[in-house]
Amino acid sequence: MHNHRAAIIVGAGLLILAWVEPIALARGADTPPASAHARAPRTLPAIVRPARDVILGAPQDGVLLSVLVSEGERVAQGQVLASLDDRAARAAVALAESEAARTADLRRAESDLAHARTRLERLRTSAQGGGASSMEIDDAQRAVDRAEADRDSAIERIESARQRLALERARLDQHAIAAPFATRQLADLGARVIKIEAIDGDPYRQLLTRGLLAVKTNAGKESICLDLKSVDGRAIAHDLVRRVDVLVHNYRPGVPERLGIDYASARALNPRLIWVSANGYGPDGPSARRPVTHPVAGAAMGGAGHQGAATLAREHETLAEIREGARQLMRANEANPDPNTSVVLAAAVSLGLLARERFGSAGAIYTDMLTANAWANADDFLDYAGKKARPRVDEALLGFGPTYRLYEA
Repeated sequence: MHNHRAAIIVGAGLLILAWVEPIALARGADTPPASAHARAPRTLPAIVRPARDVILGAPQDGVLLSVLVSEGERVAQGQVLASLDDRAARAAVALAESEAARTADLRRAESDLAHARTRLERLRTSAQGGGASSMEIDDAQRAVDRAEADRDSAIERIESARQRLALERARLDQHAIAAPFATRQLADLGARVIKIEAIDGDPYRQLLTRGLLAVKTNAGKESICLDLKSVDGRAIAHDLVRRVDVLVHNYRPGVPERLGIDYASARALNPRLIWVSANGYGPDGPSARRPVTHPVAGAAMGGAGHQGAATLAREHETLAEIREGARQLMRANEANPDPNTSVVLAAAVSLGLLARERFGSAGAIYTDMLTANAWANADDFLDYAGKKARPRVDEALLGFGPTYRLYEA
């Protein structure tokens, strides 16, 4: 590969990587060749090419609340240029949180079910002595059936509310660690990284550990904002695509087509472009359009279960046990799914550059969280006849042996 430095543009939904050509000095025809003799200083004609322009787009629609800079004004690295009104999104999250927290209906349904079951048992006992008729028992059984249906409906409503809450949070927070951390690794290798953030800033800067993880994923990068849903923004994006080497996005299927950065459109603008997609479930299949975050891949691929130890491996019979298991899973939230994906994504970008260097084209490259973690956990992901069960750490975390356990310090 050529000895160039890489410039990467990354953000919520779009990453563009461009190889920055070294500045070339064009020696004039009248310039004599260099020799061993000392010469007076000479001015040579040269062309200085600036760093590539960069663009940003927010993944959600919004109302422009304020523009914080004027046209032609100089802006600093990381400066917020404008802000969008996100009150509607935050209100949707608050509403979903309140609905997900409503357990009174479930408690009432469980109480009614317990009462109906008790009455049925009493009637059955009474019937043995001739004190209750078969009609009364049938009525009591139907009451139990209705109470069970009401209880199940209450559980479904709560689960549905929790799913809506997860979706609303995903809409409010379009940022995850996987793609940003992948480009952080490329930045560590000497690439110039420009992160594309939403107009009002990356929410991840304030989430979870009060933004401490954002330092890990943003170190060594620059940030910039652009609305890809506007005509002008899309025109700038297309102009940039014509000049860059790699475009990486983490949109779900359908969004790149609406923004005009899908594989066909991008390659029509730049036949040598390396186009990389990084999402949760891949480009097709029943789950392709579903959002995904770090804990989802951890739960689906077994990492969270291993982190939670034996208490999460057994079947849970009561709602209280299910809630406790869910709480432990959330607290465990092992650190593997996003970093595993970031390693695969960084490797995909590198392999794409190598493929183009050797064969002239790299085509479209697809990465996703589930596949990346299936690769990382291949010993558990693959099953075969005679495979031994993986040992589980005991609840006290004593480990599998003296050199494989936690010790109090």
